[in-house]
Amino acid sequence: MSSLAEETAVLTFTAAGTASSTPLVTSYVSAANAGRALLIARLGDMASETIDVAIYQGQGGSTNAKALKAATQIAASASANDNKYVVIGVDLNDLDVDGGYTHIAGRIVTGGATGGTCSMVVLAGDLRFGPASVIDSTDVISITP
Repeated sequence: MSSLAEETAVLTFTAAGTASSTPLVTSYVSAANAGRALLIARLGDMASETIDVAIYQGQGGSTNAKALKAATQIAASASANDNKYVVIGVDLNDLDVDGGYTHIAGRIVTGGATGGTCSMVVLAGDLRFGPASVIDSTDVISITP
């Protein structure tokens, strides 16, 4: 029986960055080798602005990017959502493959210019080929099952 570390790939992530009216977006990565994906976004000290967190799909990267699934209009305030997480799961069979959409990315944008510091990681499961290490981001340096 394999371990969760061997069954879950880290596709892409972004270290702390600022999400505001200018979106914070991870790298776009191929979704071809997985059946499901999970975006975990950590909100930092956010301004009192609405927050939209989404998994986006793109054609061969970020070309013609559009939302695949989103948590939208999250109200931000220091007492409500600072230092909280937003988790979005998707079935990658829902990608618009007929339209040429093959890549995914995490995205956070706020309803105002101030925003706040956030971070994101995109994980993949239901792997189609081999263990997670086959498709892990090159930034993954060790997997301990």
